[in-house]
Amino acid sequence: MRAIPPADRRHPANRSRRRPGSRAAPPVRAPRVRLSPAVRRWLGRVLGVVLVAGVAGGVAWQAQAQGWFALKRVLVEAPYRQVPQDAIEQTVRRHRAANLWQVDLDALLGDLRSLDWVERVQVARRWPDALVVRLWEYRPVARWGEVGLLDARGVRFQVESGEIDLPLLNGPEGSERRVLDVYRLFQSQLAPLDLQLRQLVVDHRGSWRITLAQGVEVRLGPGNPQASFKRFVDKVLPRVRPELSDLAYVDMRYPNGFSIKPKERPDAGRAEG
Repeated sequence: MRAIPPADRRHPANRSRRRPGSRAAPPVRAPRVRLSPAVRRWLGRVLGVVLVAGVAGGVAWQAQAQGWFALKRVLVEAPYRQVPQDAIEQTVRRHRAANLWQVDLDALLGDLRSLDWVERVQVARRWPDALVVRLWEYRPVARWGEVGLLDARGVRFQVESGEIDLPLLNGPEGSERRVLDVYRLFQSQLAPLDLQLRQLVVDHRGSWRITLAQGVEVRLGPGNPQASFKRFVDKVLPRVRPELSDLAYVDMRYPNGFSIKPKERPDAGRAEG
């Protein structure tokens, strides 16, 4: 039996032969992709963000696993007088978490803002173990209508509370600041006379009236109330001051005069025996 020689041996003519002086073909190289500087910078930023996010995630996982940054203290730094302390504590307690990372600050802010008397609130983490709550309360300067209150800027708010001993103001929707300014102006003119303004009301027709601490009502009429009030203080008040507590009202709506009405006495209309 004869062995079959390899193909190249069987067909010598098929062997590749290199001619003398010929060079081998250079290897084929893939084309090089060149990135512009802007693309390289963008890729660097992306890689940096991914790296930072990965490190932060690892640190957060490790912190939770090891109990780092556990919430141990809640600090209320702003002074408060009207907001009950137990209401603040109960609200914060509902949002307590195992550590500072897990406290939902937005939800806590919303619940604190819903408390009576709270005008503004801030909540922040204080590392490594504290939550800081800052409260600003409304400071009422007058009552508004039946249940409302006004602060010094004329902002109306409402709380569930008992009777508050403050002047009563009222007017159409959106007139809070205007009515408060008029009240301050009138009270500044009455204070040197040892008189106190208890009520100031403007109705939907724009008619103004005030009530003094003695219980007498002064009807100023529509339009600008300052002219009628000045005439009352300068011309009428000196004449009726001795009997001010006995008057039901003083009507200043007359262009060149005024009228008064005495209070009805409790025994009026009784027959004497």
